Amino acid sequence: MKKLGTIAMTLVLGGLVLPLAGCNVYRPHLLTIRANYNTSRGEYQPAIVDYLRARDGGHFERWLAYNLGNVYHFLGESNAALERWDFARDTDAAPLIYNASFNRGVYFLEQGRYREARNQFRTALEVEPASVDAKRNFELTLERLSAETDLTGDLPSEDSAEAPTGAVSPPESTGGSRMLDYMRRREDQRWRANQQMLADPDVEDW
Repeated sequence: MKKLGTIAMTLVLGGLVLPLAGCNVYRPHLLTIRANYNTSRGEYQPAIVDYLRARDGGHFERWLAYNLGNVYHFLGESNAALERWDFARDTDAAPLIYNASFNRGVYFLEQGRYREARNQFRTALEVEPASVDAKRNFELTLERLSAETDLTGDLPSEDSAEAPTGAVSPPESTGGSRMLDYMRRREDQRWRANQQMLADPDVEDW
């Protein structure tokens, strides 16, 4: 059995350059750093206070929501965590979409909600196909779904999420090995396409 991946923890704002408009600009940054530190120490209540105060500045709201979701998860407040992660991933920022989807997948996997976990890990893999943690958890989820099928005789439903787009035909079966093979073939196809572009002599060298 493959080990369940840990909940990701993003240190928000650490690499951002903020405009020099006065000391107040740095307040959300400093509050977030302190909140991240308190979270790493398991001091969740002061972390929540600092995340909320940082959010009041009107900057990086979805990143802060993601971190709040992590804290609520650690506190066992599942509904609040899922709500924050869902809000956080409504963005164009790929790292945020990946982490929020990954964390939702971990939660659903822990709860035995394998179809929902599968969909979340699939989204994470579409954003970051090379993620080892997402691949491992996706495979574990498919194994659990396969075992569930063996016990109940019911095939896992694909209605809740469309198959990822791409030139590779989707698997005819919903079995765990077929789906995992499908994801591997999609990644191999993407790698080959990138190699072909790099080797194409017609591509102008800028």
